[in-house]
Parts: sequence; structure tokens; C-alpha cells
Amino acid sequence: MGYSALKAMKDINEARFGIAWPEEPQDIRERNKKSMKELEKYCITFIRDLCEDLRFDPKKNDLTDCDGGSIKKNTIPYNMEMDIDRLCLENAVHRFIITGTAQDAFDIYFCFLEMYLGDYAKAKQMIEMLAEFESNAGSLLMKHRDHYSHSAYVFILGTAIYASSASYRRDYMAYIGENDEHAAAHSFLRQWGFAALFHDIGYPFELPFEQVKSYFGNTINGVPYVSYKGIEKYLTLSGEERGHFAQVMGSALPIYRDVDIEETDKNDNKIVVGKHTPDNQEVDINSVLAAYMAKVLGATAGKAFDKENALDILGIKPGYPNAYGGFMDHAYFSAVLLFRQLCNTLGTKNIGSAELDIFLAILLHNSIYYRTLCDENMHSRALAQRLTLLPICSCSAMNCSAGTVYPTDVNPAARYTPCGASLSLTATT
Repeated sequence: MGYSALKAMKDINEARFGIAWPEEPQDIRERNKKSMKELEKYCITFIRDLCEDLRFDPKKNDLTDCDGGSIKKNTIPYNMEMDIDRLCLENAVHRFIITGTAQDAFDIYFCFLEMYLGDYAKAKQMIEMLAEFESNAGSLLMKHRDHYSHSAYVFILGTAIYASSASYRRDYMAYIGENDEHAAAHSFLRQWGFAALFHDIGYPFELPFEQVKSYFGNTINGVPYVSYKGIEKYLTLSGEERGHFAQVMGSALPIYRDVDIEETDKNDNKIVVGKHTPDNQEVDINSVLAAYMAKVLGATAGKAFDKENALDILGIKPGYPNAYGGFMDHAYFSAVLLFRQLCNTLGTKNIGSAELDIFLAILLHNSIYYRTLCDENMHSRALAQRLTLLPICSCSAMNCSAGTVYPTDVNPAARYTPCGASLSLTATT
């Protein structure tokens, strides 16, 4: 197993010309057997073995075409280019595991986006804004850490869990209805890659809030705080887009309604302090996310997450942190930003349930999960079983173990790990 097109091209060249080229990529697991950690070993196993023939065109398996790109377009076979792309990702992971630097994390982002968006420039603004923000934010907030490199670690951790856990692979294959091991791994790489690498791109919205909050002793009660208005235009969907997502959902999408703004007093009683009357009465991105949240979690979460109530929550999330215990949720902004980016880049007609799973995993990896679902006494075990697709909460918190985990007043093992389980990288069957 490994890079089948590169091996096949070597065999062809040796037979035709007596030149054994290109050389088969050396297995870095063998080269670094004594020093390689389990995390990297399983991640490389996922990329090299489970993702064999990734993005291949089966009509071009004979390698007689020149549809691939190298230094110039139309110079190598298409499937050979696909193998080279995957090999670049493998090498990027290896370098990053050694250094842990943002510069090497960038290579993982670059390789992944070249593979799945076709051009790094299409997501350049989001990635570089996060990277630039991360390089300066640490001096402004004491508990800040590097979410750019953190996301690369989360990506690696998730692939390692997938490769090491046969039971998780079975659950995922059942979820997506796929019987072929390699096809399932191909699907997981795309979904997990977007979820893991982009789950924290909304931090540039949360950190200014946290900076002001920390200035006033980590509270927003009775003091100025940051909130966000004017997001309605960014969330807007065209009539064609609204029709597409209604078809994906199989039902009408919810529209906004007036919502009471509630705060919790010192005795933990909820009191109404105002009312939010939405300016927008049209179906938008929040409507799609709310409908999909209800579709996936409704049977588990009950009335608190029917699509109308879910939209109530998303509609006031950016503008009323006082209604959510004084927290601004970067996960909400991450999901919305990626939603808009993929619609613009891939085309809305290509956004379906696989992409909505990505957005939902990102949306629920922070306070909507642990300060709404958990705090509303939802059945956390049943809920976790509905979230087996993308364990972003667990992987993000596990990587946080060496630094500050937000929020600082909860137990990450209890809150983030589905079912309270411990996750091991020992291979299971």
C-alpha cells in the first residue's frame, strides 16, 4: 500500500526505458522507527495506507494521459499528481510534528487547500488573518495560545484516532453509508480536514471580547463589553441558495422571530432584561445551520433544539453575550465564515449534508455544546453518540492539555470528551 500511481509509473518507465523512475517514496515510519511517536505513526498510516488512491480518476489508471500538473500543466499523468499531492501532505505532517512551528503548520494548510479547493489563494484571507492575529494577540491577552498551530495538531490527532480505532472507522462508515475502507478514509480526510483546520478561524472575533472582559476583572456585568452588529448582510442567501438548502433539508427553513434576552442573576435565576426584534425576516445561513442542528440533534436534545429555538440561539449569539453567561463563541463565527467561504468557492449547489456536518461539528465544539446542551441537562451520552462523525470537541481539548483550556472553570475531560471516555492511540479492533 502507499503511492500506487508513482509505483506504477516507475514500473512503466523501467519496462520501456530501463530507468526505474520515479523512485518510490521512502516510508518514513521505517526510517524513523525508533524515534517516531505513536501520534505521527498513526497519522502517517492514515495518509499513506488508508487514503491510498486518494482523488484518483479510475478512467486514467493506465497513466497514459498528461492531465496532471507539475512545474507546468499537462506534464504528468493526473493520478500521479494526486499521489504527489498526498505525499506533500505526508511530508508536511512529518515536518510539523518535529518542529510544531506556525511556519510548518502553514504547509499543512497549504497542501490541504490545494487538494480540496484547488488553490490556496481561495482561502488565503481567512488563514493569513488568523495567523497574523495569532502572532500579535498573545501580548494582549494573558491566557491566549496559538490556535493556528493548535488546529494543525487537532487535524493530526483526529486522523490518528481514525487510523488506530477500528470501531470508530466502522461507526463512521455506517454513518456515511460506505462499505469501502479507502473511500471512507478519503471522505473522512476531507471532512475532518476542513473541520479541524478551520474550527478556530473565528477567534479574531472572540479575542477582542475577551481582552475587554479581562480588563474589567473577567466580567461583563455592569461594565462595557464587545458585541457584534451588522452581521445580517454577511449571512444573506440568494433566492436560489435558499431554495437549494430547503431541498437539502427536505423541509421549510425557519425564519427569525422576536426573542427575549435573558440573563442569570446571582441566584442562578433567569430574568428577562430585554427583547431582540430581528431586522431580517429572510431565511439565511443561521436558518440553514439551525435546521440542520435540529435534524441531527432533535431526537436527542428535544424541544430545546427544534429548528425555531435553534435559530433563536444563533440569531442572538453574536450580539448578546450577556444572554450566554458573558461568553462570546468563536465557534459560531468559525462555522459561519467557513460556510460562506465554501459556498463562494465550491458553489452553493455543491454544499450538501457532508459539508453541513462539517459546519455543525465546528458550531458545536464550544459554548453552544457545553453551555447550552450540557447546561440544559441534555442526555450527554445519547448526544455524544449522535456526534460520532467529527469528534472536534475531544481532539481540540486533548491538544489543549498542555495549555489553557477554555473555559477555565470546567473540567475538559468531563465536558469535551464524548461520554466522558478516555481516548487512547493503542490500535483497537
